Amino acid sequence: LDYLAQEAERALRRGDLPAAARAWSALLSQRPHDCRTRELLLEARLEMGDRGGARRLIRDGLEHAVRSGDRTAALACYRMATQH
Repeated sequence: LDYLAQEAERALRRGDLPAAARAWSALLSQRPHDCRTRELLLEARLEMGDRGGARRLIRDGLEHAVRSGDRTAALACYRMATQH
């Protein structure tokens, strides 16, 4: 999975935000508890003007965290929602 994070970073350095977002999305599908990846993907979606996708990302992250009982992730998703 590290290759996905590396691909996202390479895409970001080349200025290819959609490719970075795809890589982060693929990584997040494998690690839904990863708040940092979720935050990076959220920032990319907002930068690309995908507000609906950003809202879904926050909502889905919060729902996943609450269902799994992950208090830390739930609070991180809540903070993301209130900051954006």
